[in-house]
Amino acid sequence: MIAVRSLVATSGPFRLQPITLEIASGELLVLLGPSGTGKTVLLEALLGLRSVESGAVTIDGRDVTAIEPEDRLVAYMPQDVALFPHLSVRANIEFGRRVRGQLAGLAAEVTEVSTALEIGHLLDRTDVRSLSGGEAQRVALARALVTRPRVLFLDESFSALDAHIRRRLLLQFRQVQRDRRLTAIYVTHSLGEATLVGDRVAVMLDGAIAQLATPETLFREPRDLRIARFLQLDNVSETTSIEGTTARVAGLAFELVKPASAPSWIAISAGDVMLVSRDDREVASNRFAGTITSVTQRHDHRRARVALEGSTGLELECELSARDRYLGADSVVVGARVELHVPPSAIVVFPEVRS
Repeated sequence: MIAVRSLVATSGPFRLQPITLEIASGELLVLLGPSGTGKTVLLEALLGLRSVESGAVTIDGRDVTAIEPEDRLVAYMPQDVALFPHLSVRANIEFGRRVRGQLAGLAAEVTEVSTALEIGHLLDRTDVRSLSGGEAQRVALARALVTRPRVLFLDESFSALDAHIRRRLLLQFRQVQRDRRLTAIYVTHSLGEATLVGDRVAVMLDGAIAQLATPETLFREPRDLRIARFLQLDNVSETTSIEGTTARVAGLAFELVKPASAPSWIAISAGDVMLVSRDDREVASNRFAGTITSVTQRHDHRRARVALEGSTGLELECELSARDRYLGADSVVVGARVELHVPPSAIVVFPEVRS
């Protein structure tokens, strides 16, 4: 659907490294990364809002590198919804189609999209300034969808909304995008948004795509330490040695599922670190004793940090949302001695740098 070949674009002193990328028809690709890494520069180059220094962009096999945005049959939804204050909600949604003279089936299209986005009751409202933030975003999204674009570009489009409204709108958008098999590129700095809606996620760092993968693969197989830290993986530690399927970390031996190369780093999700009863002898591998150094509350669950005995300062965090009931609330307090199990399959191994 979209093919990008060795694309280079600049914004002042910032320069994208050559980007090569393919996006399948009907796919929702998320461009994810911290501010200043080139997400918006890349999106604007694909959209045609920014000139390309070198490389090429094709959509459906058509080279659009030098074509104006309005001739690419794409739609763009920036963070600022920019609704027309002198038009009603319905007129705002219809605007793009009416400008192009595409009136056939317009009424039915508006009804379908507004129903999917739950704004049908707003169509006859004449003053768009009276809309809430979430309603205005839905109207802007409907306006983009009604044009039946080949590709929809969204740049931090819902970031100004409250978290619960943003999540609901993202899920509604995702459902409409799937139903219509619409190709979409969504820019965000939010890891939660990326994993919620993306078919694939392109992590951008320093003007380049550092890793492109499904959300599941990103967390299971981060390309290197930079990616792991950006993804905020839990319990990240450097190995001191690896021999076969045994990795040594801070003086302790961790069994892995498969051999890995040294030097490497490991990450272990706090949700996979299990407290075990001292009487439970079924768990033998990756079993460690330790002392709880802190217990913290995070939203609706708790975490404990445990200093592992026999290590040179290694501490692991574990989730306590269900296991504290298993062990008894009095057992999970600062200073308590506990035992942990880390399943070998839960240990993610990755290099510090991958060229």
